[in-house]
Amino acid sequence: MPRKLLAGLLLLAPALFLAADARAATLTVTVMSRAGQDVTALAASADAAKTDKWLNTGAEFFVIVNGSGSPTTATLNLGVGGIVDGQTPSARTVTVLAGHTAVMGPFPTNFYNDSNGYASITYSAVTTVTVLVVRPGS
Repeated sequence: MPRKLLAGLLLLAPALFLAADARAATLTVTVMSRAGQDVTALAASADAAKTDKWLNTGAEFFVIVNGSGSPTTATLNLGVGGIVDGQTPSARTVTVLAGHTAVMGPFPTNFYNDSNGYASITYSAVTTVTVLVVRPGS
């Protein structure tokens, strides 16, 4: 690869990552209470671009409902601090079977947050997949 092209790609790479993050749909965090919440009504369709993010305080739980006829895999992306003993661990993946619901979390901010305080998740498929982020209230 010619050096000028390689140098250009290296300069462009950070912008590509920022552009991909900007395309992620931002989910609203629902604070749970003893009064109850209609989580079915609050759930949103998984983002068609297959990436969602939320402002993560470390207390949130992610709920994914797979209403499709096939399994879907959710991948929790590691943030800027996702390094253990000098090594980057593999991203956490969870396979949600057809017709099933999975709850994941909480997500320590030092491992899962990006530089703006968001945690993000990607999906292998989004057809009839709904998602919700909840945080326990007081």
